[in-house]
Amino acid sequence: NDMKKYENLIRMTPGVEYIRVTLKDGRVHGCVFIGDTELEETFENLILNQIDVSSYGETLLDPNIDIADYFD
Repeated sequence: NDMKKYENLIRMTPGVEYIRVTLKDGRVHGCVFIGDTELEETFENLILNQIDVSSYGETLLDPNIDIADYFD
C-alpha cells in the first residue's frame, strides 16, 4: 500500500496553531497550517525544490528552532 510510505509530523498549540507536514521518502509532499505560523514560505520552497529533509525529523516543527535559517 503506497499510503504506508507517508509520514505525518504534527505540532499543535490549542487555540493558537495547528501544523501538519506530510513527508514521503524524506521530502515534504504537503502541509496544513492553521493560525499564524510564519512557516508557509519555507515549506512551500521545500515542496517545490523537493529537498531531502529526512535528517531533520521532528526538528522541522520545533518551535525553538528557526527552520527558515536552514533553508534560506
